[in-house]
Amino acid sequence: MKKGIIITAVAVVIVAVIGINVYRAQSVSGKAVNVHVANIKEKKLRNTVMVPGTLKLADEQYVYFDAEKGEVERFHVTEGSRVQQGTSLVTYESDALDLEQEQNNLEKNPVSCKLTP
Repeated sequence: MKKGIIITAVAVVIVAVIGINVYRAQSVSGKAVNVHVANIKEKKLRNTVMVPGTLKLADEQYVYFDAEKGEVERFHVTEGSRVQQGTSLVTYESDALDLEQEQNNLEKNPVSCKLTP
């Protein structure tokens, strides 16, 4: 019996709170709202922020040795130097690459041979 009275009392309180909120919402929506309008003024803001940190270049790229290409024959630039796009950085020395280059040259310039029976 006590549980039923408590549940009923809680339900009545919840319904009362909901009803009060609905009444307030309807009474506010019917009234006119005062709005204050102001003109915009342009101002320049200037703040100096002191933050510790380090700066890095946005377009910095690191190049590492690639053993599959062969041994390094010559470096064309030094560490930390600025280069333009397309600049050669390193020349590799590789017997496999030399043989492939010779084969490509032979394919481009075929030698015509005539076989006589």
